[in-house]
Amino acid sequence: TYRVALNWQKAKEEVPLTTLRHELTHMMIEDVAKPTLAKPVPAWLNEGSATLEEFTVARTKHLEVRHRYSAASMVATRTALTVADLTDQDAWNARSGDVFSGQYREASQLVRLLREDIGVASVTRILEVMGGGQIFEQAYTTVTGKAFSAFAANALTRLQAIAPFYPGIATADDEPGGVPGLSYVLYGFTPNSTVRSTGRRGCPRSQ
Repeated sequence: TYRVALNWQKAKEEVPLTTLRHELTHMMIEDVAKPTLAKPVPAWLNEGSATLEEFTVARTKHLEVRHRYSAASMVATRTALTVADLTDQDAWNARSGDVFSGQYREASQLVRLLREDIGVASVTRILEVMGGGQIFEQAYTTVTGKAFSAFAANALTRLQAIAPFYPGIATADDEPGGVPGLSYVLYGFTPNSTVRSTGRRGCPRSQ
């Protein structure tokens, strides 16, 4: 049984407060799908759904933009994981560093694609069918009439298509910390690249 416990003294300082929304989503998924060792919810669906729900909190546009274009950039720079790589929760939990954070960004966009294809109600229905005893791939076919392998095979190509060109810059109208402003994400650059930006008068602003 999934339970959520937070140290409110620390959690209340998170701005915007997204962790609770994320963890409550996990709780609801477990309640509906009733996962077992033989019938787990794919990690990308579980973590990606929880991450997408974070973006329903006010002033998280910068997070949403970062996840979208990071996922696209990972494919463009050949650093993305496959859907199969993102399926096992134990393998997910064992990752670290940039790969660990990157998998959340990629998974959130995989779930976004899934919702665009079949709708949120059908995604929920897949979890309900899993709760009735079917594994994910069977439940996907039961609900959609299609094989999940087709979605998985085209997923990375579709993620790369999020951005119209590479490299590029995407912007959001809020900033980390939940304040109005302008934040931006550079995407499609080779990992560890150095990027120099200049102000309107040609003066360096950051590097």
